[in-house]
Amino acid sequence: MNNLKYGLKPVAGLVFCLFCLTYGYAKVDDASWKEMEATFKKNITSKNAPDRILALNTIASADRKEAVVLIIDALGKACDKIQGLLRDKEKILESGKDKVIDSKISEKAAELIPQIEAEESVKSAAIETLKKVTDIEAISILLDSMVKTSNTNTKLALLEVAARKSSDPANEALLKLLNDSSDAIKISAATSLGENKYMPAVPKLIALLSEKTWQVKYTAAEALGFMGSLDAVGPLVDALQKESGRVKDEIVSALGLLTKNNFGDNPPLWKDWYEKNKADLQTAINRNDAPKNTPLVKEAKTTYYGLNVTAKRPIFLIDISMSMSFLITDSEAGKMPPGADGSALAANAKLNIAKQELMKVINSLADDVRFNIISYSDNVERWDKDLAPANSKMKKSAADYIDKLKLKGKTNIYDALEMAFNMAGVGAADKNYALGVDAIYFLTDGKPTLGQIQDTNKILEKVREWNKLSKIAIFTIALGQDTEEAFLKKLAEDNGGTFVSKKN
Repeated sequence: MNNLKYGLKPVAGLVFCLFCLTYGYAKVDDASWKEMEATFKKNITSKNAPDRILALNTIASADRKEAVVLIIDALGKACDKIQGLLRDKEKILESGKDKVIDSKISEKAAELIPQIEAEESVKSAAIETLKKVTDIEAISILLDSMVKTSNTNTKLALLEVAARKSSDPANEALLKLLNDSSDAIKISAATSLGENKYMPAVPKLIALLSEKTWQVKYTAAEALGFMGSLDAVGPLVDALQKESGRVKDEIVSALGLLTKNNFGDNPPLWKDWYEKNKADLQTAINRNDAPKNTPLVKEAKTTYYGLNVTAKRPIFLIDISMSMSFLITDSEAGKMPPGADGSALAANAKLNIAKQELMKVINSLADDVRFNIISYSDNVERWDKDLAPANSKMKKSAADYIDKLKLKGKTNIYDALEMAFNMAGVGAADKNYALGVDAIYFLTDGKPTLGQIQDTNKILEKVREWNKLSKIAIFTIALGQDTEEAFLKKLAEDNGGTFVSKKN
């Protein structure tokens, strides 16, 4: 782009921008500011993302409060564009008959990805420029805008900036956001305050343990465990008496960090220990008289490929691509899949094993669990519209669905994961957020060979982005000899789950 548009000679402009990016911003005088402002307003409307990014970097170098106002406005517009494109993409993905995603729908949705990524690059640039602002008045405007804006996605972006400031004014502003009406804002603010170890937030984080949304309670427990305040021990013990699933697991983890004791997920034991020692917790912690052989989490009644299933809102993803016709011990390289000619599958073919295990885990789900199933190959489809209650009627319906699953084509991993997260609610104001999906059990025998995105590193990046606020644990099961184990291990590791490999 021509740097003369910014009132700078090409070389001088480049050197100036590099200096600012390397050493921080230096405030410009009023005359220079007016010229920069006029040029920014012209170039920030460009359809070309790199032009807008350069405009943001240049205006930010002024390090003035007026620049922050302009950058926040540009940030909000980028956030709105991203949300609009994501809504358009979700409509495309939901447009198929019975909401099945076939290859044509997937390809149409993929056409929007470059536009989304372009807007995300502008959003990221705006966030990074705001992180470098040092002017006190400018920072005050930034924090005030974060608290007052009604745009949830803009607020989340500004929250990311405030979290990096890690100053008392920034933390005080973050503390106000724990009262926000948006669960997503509460989750993000609680995470940041915990990471910053801002101790005045402890009482409010304790109060969040009584919130309705499980992700808010989970994040509050996580933050309290990290911060180390013994004031949280009693409230966490009380919360443990009534919680279940992933919130219960996180409270146990937080109590372990705070007390250095290990009573597993046995609420009465924790309660008894606390009542006996609450008058002098520090002495009791130093004494450390908890049994050393108590497991962190007791054995679950429900298991899936050896994984304890404690989730209360799981989604099970099952691979039905043609390679699932091989035996689990087979190497598939260069071979025609059994059953490709229409012949019957062996009883111990991977698909039959996967069906049996899935039926088994669903039949063992407790009455208070809600669940769903997503099958994927060339197409991606879900068994039920929403999470279904684990009663006898729905278990029979699920078993009938599983029994009828047929092999087909390739392996569309990205679209299957995206469908699961769309059901869970991946946006800050997503209509599905209250569904509360808490775990994904993802089974595959291969690697991505179809879908909007097939690069495993990009898939990992997208899932991390989706799961930043959703807090969904992802458990991965590799079935057979030819799986992409490094990808599946990382997918589980990044998202609070466990990887399992089954080769025989």
